[in-house]
Amino acid sequence: MHYWQKGKHLNGGKYIVEELLGGGGYGVTYKIKDNNNNKIYALKTLNNKRQQQNICQQLQYQFINEIITLAKCSHPNIVKVYPQAFSANEFPCMVMDYIEGKDLAQWLATTGKFAESKAIDIIVRVGEALNYVHSRGFLHRDIKPANILLRAVDLSPVLIDFGLAREYSSDIRSMTNAKTECFAPIEQYQRNGDFGTWTDVYALAATLYVLVTGELPLPATYRRYAPLVPPKQLSANISDRLSEAILKGMELEPKNRPQSVEQWLKLLPPRSPLERVKLANDNRSRLTTLQTPTYNEGFDRLRAKIKQRVDSLDVNNHSNPSDRLKHLLEKQQWDEADRETIEIFLRLTKREKYGSLRDRDIANIPATDLLKIDLLWLEASNNHFGIAIQREIWQSKLGLELDSKQFRSSENLRDFGRLLGWYEDNELIKNRDRYTFSLAAPQGHLPSLRFPCSEFPNVNWWQSWKRISSSFLLQTKVYT
Repeated sequence: MHYWQKGKHLNGGKYIVEELLGGGGYGVTYKIKDNNNNKIYALKTLNNKRQQQNICQQLQYQFINEIITLAKCSHPNIVKVYPQAFSANEFPCMVMDYIEGKDLAQWLATTGKFAESKAIDIIVRVGEALNYVHSRGFLHRDIKPANILLRAVDLSPVLIDFGLAREYSSDIRSMTNAKTECFAPIEQYQRNGDFGTWTDVYALAATLYVLVTGELPLPATYRRYAPLVPPKQLSANISDRLSEAILKGMELEPKNRPQSVEQWLKLLPPRSPLERVKLANDNRSRLTTLQTPTYNEGFDRLRAKIKQRVDSLDVNNHSNPSDRLKHLLEKQQWDEADRETIEIFLRLTKREKYGSLRDRDIANIPATDLLKIDLLWLEASNNHFGIAIQREIWQSKLGLELDSKQFRSSENLRDFGRLLGWYEDNELIKNRDRYTFSLAAPQGHLPSLRFPCSEFPNVNWWQSWKRISSSFLLQTKVYT
């Protein structure tokens, strides 16, 4: 099979092929570089075998459908696809974020099955991404370990390959019977199967089956003649509740399964905040292939420095900006904690009646209070949220300085906002209620710093966000 070689120019020279990443029965993926800014992306197109088939027109339609589907999605656990598609050799090409990491199939092949808590954490995050996809009227229809990547930087999961995705409504049930053996439910073997959100429930449960047992489940077509082996029977360490939840999600008849991913996730064993912290630490220990320290190690040092500053504060200046904020963060009530943080900053600057902050207000926030607020966020989220995290991402990941000249660059701020998940459909989120108030959000996603801006109703959100975000990042110089 012929593949593009390293150095091949695409889209009029805008991109250059760096290497082949992989391919399947449908498409092939390359690592590419944008010659204008040297940024790395991934590119997907139809593989050579598919390009030569007579049904190629149908496949092109299917591929374009994938581009349209993904370009509409903006979620931290779904690969980001850019709507600016182009053609090469008369076949469509899709550009998306390049994710450094390995898929779950590769993890299983090299390290074996996952511990229950780790597997659940991965599946819950993928489930949240599927809920997002379903809420927008799409089914994925090809959930499997090979279509879930784990980011190398933090091992957070990313759902990829929407090649079989289709728009769904209760009035339209006819879809192609394309599928992946062992993960496809019985309805995907039928042209007019009973498709719905429960279709993805089966595949997600089957994926969890493999993660905790290390064994493939029996294909659905064979299950009329032989029962599915319960996960507990394959691995005695699996809890009864998890084993039962997997079996329920893999019920052969669609009507017998939970009818949504959200319903099925509630059947899984709960995880405490302490388990999440332990899981994050365990995950970091598995990053044996990385040559440089993870960002979390740098964040650990930063948190220790801030804690030392707080502990050494003058005893006469031990004000507490908010006991309520501490309580909300300890309970991981991120939405309420984000609102409370905004209210605290307004109270500290006596700007409650305005609902907004000016640059000089942010500059006058007492350093002791800013340190204490940020330390609460860092400790409660295990270095996942906090203004200090946002600052380190600005400096370490973007390589930028805390300098007003750097903040004047709209491109810098857009890159920063995208890293923090503050963009949706390629536009800055205009309402804080659209933020992701869970640990599934990108690192640094919270606090949102989205003030109501009621004093300046004619100021657009982009200008308001640029001003407030840059002012807060400049104020974090008190940490150094």
